[in-house]
Amino acid sequence: MIFSTYARLGITLLLSATLCANAVGETTTLSTAATKATAWNEAAGWSSGVPSGKTDVVIGEGVKVSVNTRSTPTFSGTLTLRRDAILHLPKTGTPKVVTAPISITLHDGAKIQLNMNANIKFAPITLAGDASIECLFGASDKQTDNLGPITGPHTLRVAGFNRHKYIFDHANTFNKLIMDAEAVGYCEVFARSPGALGLGDVILKAKKE
Repeated sequence: MIFSTYARLGITLLLSATLCANAVGETTTLSTAATKATAWNEAAGWSSGVPSGKTDVVIGEGVKVSVNTRSTPTFSGTLTLRRDAILHLPKTGTPKVVTAPISITLHDGAKIQLNMNANIKFAPITLAGDASIECLFGASDKQTDNLGPITGPHTLRVAGFNRHKYIFDHANTFNKLIMDAEAVGYCEVFARSPGALGLGDVILKAKKE
């Protein structure tokens, strides 16, 4: 009877430890910079495999990665772009890499580039440096992106064209916002909450003629 009690206790502790480990998840990092975009689903590039489940994801310094297929696994951990990292979302890919994470952290020079025919509601963003969200010429015109909350005392640059819409749904704490209208047409900005445009200057840049 004593043996059975201890055996059951041991099994319970083992299961509890396993569940805790699964709940915390692990981190997988893409850290090899390349002259062209690395495909997100190439397992060899990741330290712990292609992100999925509760994994925390880190795109290393200077790395450019393209989410170029809709079959990309969903992950629900955090997403971090280190200095000068670029996350490219083409029209063949999926926006869930920026909608499913619990949060996104952008370091200095980091960029998220959008070129897909989809409306995107971003996960909460933390600015750990000056960073950009860019709508590229192509499939992203006339789409709508919902941004916020966005925290961090840095500059956010948001670029768009051809009636691309950016909606700021929450009060945000970035200290400068640069709205950059690129290529043809113009982009539209909507502030849907007090403080939505941050705590400092708002700079509007017209498209180049």
